[in-house]
Amino acid sequence: MAQGLDAVKAALRRDFGKIEIHQDFDIRAREFILSFEANLLAYQVRVSADFDDDYASGQVNIVLSRLGPVLRASQSGKVRVFGTGIISR
Repeated sequence: MAQGLDAVKAALRRDFGKIEIHQDFDIRAREFILSFEANLLAYQVRVSADFDDDYASGQVNIVLSRLGPVLRASQSGKVRVFGTGIISR
């Protein structure tokens, strides 16, 4: 468990460097909430529990190298990671 979440955190650290990631969980939405700051900007990534659960099984076909560029391009600085993709909020 938590392999998908760990993979997302690793991708964020690759893209944003040395960052302090704060983690919370939205029980209603069943999403992990990862928040951090980089270059004086606040970012938030929501990771679905399903993504986290399915990641280790190989059922997820998401290229996490796209996470950083999608997050930077987001006007809100917020994205969601699901088993089927990454979307800007």
